[in-house]
Amino acid sequence: MFALLSALPSDASPIQDQAFEPASPNTIPTICGEYRWAQCFTVGLTGTLTRVDVLVAQRFGVQAEDLDITIFDTIGGVPHLPVAEPFHIPAASVPIVSHVTTFEGYAYLRAAFTLPVAAGDVLAIVVSTGSRSQYYWAGVSGGTYPRALYQTFPGAMSSNSS
Repeated sequence: MFALLSALPSDASPIQDQAFEPASPNTIPTICGEYRWAQCFTVGLTGTLTRVDVLVAQRFGVQAEDLDITIFDTIGGVPHLPVAEPFHIPAASVPIVSHVTTFEGYAYLRAAFTLPVAAGDVLAIVVSTGSRSQYYWAGVSGGTYPRALYQTFPGAMSSNSS
């Protein structure tokens, strides 16, 4: 699963906007140092984005740095600028796996946000960490989100990149 998007419409309780459950892994990107990965998606409901859940793990042991999840706006389907502060997931809360090529042992971890969104917005979930850590984000390349893109950004992706 790339992410579970939960929204809070202005007049209702929290609901799930969209979800993607991978049937079998064909892409397990490595999140480390200069490599950030993004899952772009089209928002389905107007309201407040309250969380995303990502399927992640770490290999061999607890990493030195947290895993960060940030929501970016996009230009032409490519992440552009962060629209929310990064949500830090402590390394100690990310499961450790011995084999990264299956989803066994991975866990869905929640990143909470309070971000006003409108149906049709194209945003990106960007997952990153520091240069001394290595995480894995499980999914199936392409996904089933409308206009879904699963992409890497080699090199440091600055907040003013386009």
